[in-house]
Amino acid sequence: MLFRSVLISRAAGRWMDRDGARPVVVASALVYIVSFMVLGFSGWWIGAVIIGTAIMDCGIRGAIVANQTLAASVDAEARNRSNTIFGAHNWGGNTVGAFLASMALAYSGWEMVCLISIAGALIALGLQWRMKTDPPG
Repeated sequence: MLFRSVLISRAAGRWMDRDGARPVVVASALVYIVSFMVLGFSGWWIGAVIIGTAIMDCGIRGAIVANQTLAASVDAEARNRSNTIFGAHNWGGNTVGAFLASMALAYSGWEMVCLISIAGALIALGLQWRMKTDPPG
């Protein structure tokens, strides 16, 4: 996983330097959606777990690189604070997502977990598409 993450992070960073954050975040969200479409089949095929998890990691890494770079570029003198705020919100979102996924799994099954994850990525895409341009940075 670490090796793949390093490769994705480097490619996402180069892409962001060339074209800005928007295409990286949009592509990462789409990759994340595809990963949960694959993971939806994990009840029938163990390979879906392996493939879906690898794809999901790539989508998450790309989005984190783009968003963390944007957060760090807001104010060079406040880079540590920006990174702390980014990290806190990132982990807070993970916590909410884990809670929702746990409840969905307990009450509705794995397919609902996948649907909630896809819905979260679609919300992220909607927010990206509402923005007219990349944030300054």
